[in-house]
Amino acid sequence: MQAFFRFFVFAFVVAVICPLVDLPAKAQEFGSFTLKPGETREVRIGNTYRTIRLCNDVESAGVLDAVVGDHDLIHLSPGLCAEQSGDTIQLRNAANGRVSGVYRRQYDFFDGF
Repeated sequence: MQAFFRFFVFAFVVAVICPLVDLPAKAQEFGSFTLKPGETREVRIGNTYRTIRLCNDVESAGVLDAVVGDHDLIHLSPGLCAEQSGDTIQLRNAANGRVSGVYRRQYDFFDGF
């Protein structure tokens, strides 16, 4: 009986902790950023290539330079978005003021969303 109780407690702990451990990986599938003039940042989306949508905010001071995956450099003026496949985003502020924007991976039909 005591072995059954220990197994039940172990199963309960695993069921509660496993979803919490998985949260940080999912949290990077979308997000926002603000870059100071000349600042660079790299964001990792996941382990597999997915279509990523990247947008430069309308209120940004100027151009955002970005490389998605291993694609060529793209220049996004304020208010513009781009979609490319990759697992990383390299961001660089090419303006004289702050640049902000958002990114997210495009969800597939089979993701359940």
